[in-house]
Amino acid sequence: MRILWIVYKLYFGFIFYGTLVLLYPAFHFLTGKRKYWPAAVKLEKFWGQMIMALTFVRLRAVGKENFPEPPFVVVSNHASYIDTVLMYGIVPGNFAFIGKGELLNWPLFARFFRSGLNIPVFRQSLKNAAQAMDLADQRIKDDWSIAIFPEGGILPEAPRIAPFRNGAFSLAIQNGVPVVPVLMANSYKIFESLDLFATSGRPGVARIRILEPIQTTELSDADIITLRERVRNTIIKAQTEYEDR
Repeated sequence: MRILWIVYKLYFGFIFYGTLVLLYPAFHFLTGKRKYWPAAVKLEKFWGQMIMALTFVRLRAVGKENFPEPPFVVVSNHASYIDTVLMYGIVPGNFAFIGKGELLNWPLFARFFRSGLNIPVFRQSLKNAAQAMDLADQRIKDDWSIAIFPEGGILPEAPRIAPFRNGAFSLAIQNGVPVVPVLMANSYKIFESLDLFATSGRPGVARIRILEPIQTTELSDADIITLRERVRNTIIKAQTEYEDR
């Protein structure tokens, strides 16, 4: 069985980068100028669909009607490297990821962050983190939504949900936009991310729940922690309900 896990994960990586190489000239062109960014987002979504089709992953998302009119901030747990691909399949309209600065070291994929389409953040640098939030703030003012995995990465505790960081909630409150909690219910089972040779990978149905949006128009910076914990507890509750089925 472990051999099959390894083969599938290697195959998934081949498809991820193989399709990225195929589409890279188009991505390079479309990410090069801001006026083409909406087209780049559409191509990202098509790329995500291509990856899922070729790796035999089916997306089953419940609650898409809970997405409000943009802009909004999507906050999701993060349990697998495929979570980003899955996000392309659910978030409507134009949106940008805020991701850890280490993504700039990923071959080819770094283009999405170096170009400005998505926003890298180095949390160890307060100046860089502030600049990233300023860019995200401007993106919201341009009616783009923002997607964030506030755990700060894929941690060994996955699928247990680690503590959330404050950035997503500060961003939502400052702009008065809704927070949309999202549960990646079983992505870790499809592609466990910590060890290629010891963890599982298999095709299957990726189950996602889009939960009811939480409004922030009446909140202030004093409510950041309360909002953060409310969103985290909402996702944990949805996860518990999924596991109890």
